[in-house]
Amino acid sequence: MLQQKYKVSLSNYKDINYLEKVSSNISRPILLKTWDKFKYFITFLNKRTCFLEVILLRLKSKALQAFKDFKTKAKNNPSNKRIRTF
Repeated sequence: MLQQKYKVSLSNYKDINYLEKVSSNISRPILLKTWDKFKYFITFLNKRTCFLEVILLRLKSKALQAFKDFKTKAKNNPSNKRIRTF
């Protein structure tokens, strides 16, 4: 039986930064209010992994606080990655 050993160089592979690019969008008012009186929602899309997070908002002015909460959650990841582009 023929055995061959291959050496693979890992320097050719890119380092995957999961939180490199994140985009966001705030919706217009929802026509029907939810049970808890939410009228808006904001989305955070991670462009590398296509992970989408949706947060419901009662007031549009709470969008900044929703981003701060998302950023805090992103900072607490085990790989210690940060958001680079928003």
